[in-house]
Amino acid sequence: MTLRFLSGATALLTAWTVLAAELPPIRADEAVERPRVQSTGDFLVIEAPGENNALDTPRGTTASRLSVSGRVYRWTPSDDTSRVTGGAALFDAVQSPDESFLLLGERVGAADGPNSSRLIGFNLFNKKLASGITLPERKLGSLRFLPSGTTLLAVEKAQPQLARPDRLLLIDLAAGKTVAESEALDRPVAAAETNGKKCWFTLEGANQFHSLGLQEFGASPKTAQTLVKGGKLLLSPDGSTLAIYGSGQLEIYDVGAEPPRLLRAMPLPEGFTPDWGLALSEKLDELLLVESGRNAWLVSGKSLRPLAKKSGQAGCYDFSDRRLLLTLAADETIGLYQLPAATAPSMMVSPRRLKPFNRNDNFRLFNRSGKEPQAILVDHRGNVSILEIRPRRWKKTPVYQTP
Repeated sequence: MTLRFLSGATALLTAWTVLAAELPPIRADEAVERPRVQSTGDFLVIEAPGENNALDTPRGTTASRLSVSGRVYRWTPSDDTSRVTGGAALFDAVQSPDESFLLLGERVGAADGPNSSRLIGFNLFNKKLASGITLPERKLGSLRFLPSGTTLLAVEKAQPQLARPDRLLLIDLAAGKTVAESEALDRPVAAAETNGKKCWFTLEGANQFHSLGLQEFGASPKTAQTLVKGGKLLLSPDGSTLAIYGSGQLEIYDVGAEPPRLLRAMPLPEGFTPDWGLALSEKLDELLLVESGRNAWLVSGKSLRPLAKKSGQAGCYDFSDRRLLLTLAADETIGLYQLPAATAPSMMVSPRRLKPFNRNDNFRLFNRSGKEPQAILVDHRGNVSILEIRPRRWKKTPVYQTP
């Protein structure tokens, strides 16, 4: 019986070996079901011949180049499940350099991933939702407009389940697609800035900052040392000076030089870890550094002056009349500071108390040039409004109200 069993087993093994040889090999990526991005929120495109999304928009502006006509767009944002007060799953918002176009970055998918990203565009001349693209299986972080106004530098965050690494992307908004990728990075990107010719970036937990020419975007970046670990970045308006800041330290570099030349360095107050900032001069001789929910400090040369104890996560600055708008944590207000002498806001307003009423707080704030002081406000639910800054009562005009 034993001999018969072994003989049958051998025959069965031989038959299976012959059959297996006739079958194609199983690919590793087909053996396990590929994770899918959960559908969240909604972006509806309605074909509408004759609909002019560039109406009343000057030619040559970013809004005229990126507003897609012949369509009507309807957007219901994905829910942000990470916030107790709710809201939309927005990861960033940026205004074009000519102030004509506003872009919101929205994350699509479950809280634990995998994720895709939507880029929702608004024409600020005629207040229309004028474009929208989805980047499948791309989990984006911060966004930065290039000076051209139609291309973005974006941070892509790693998604191991989709075999996607941390890296930087260039996105052509007019074409609606990614046009260049950096090499894979071994750590998440802490911050990135660009002047349209080069980009600079830092990696979390590392004492370096890196530069990369946009014409050689896939090449290996150049690296310089810094005392700021995983620092945040702030680029001067003229694109020649770069601030690197983090816990305990601020460094200012001339990035027009090769390699970058350290102009000055200074310690920051103990316990102060700024996570965003604003340029207050063309060469970063003055700047604002803010730790969301905590302190804001004005930096002038090598001197420091406290400005607010409980700041929010948004602000904007008007160079023409030195007017600073800073969101404050208390009652979700916006404070108006007249620099350089201001030590306290000369006026405060709570956007939730202005009509139309919104039950949410402030996400991003952008300056808007013109005869009368204005700002563009994006709240955490994805609502976009124009704020007219008046001596007594500010006026709030909706650009887009989410459903």
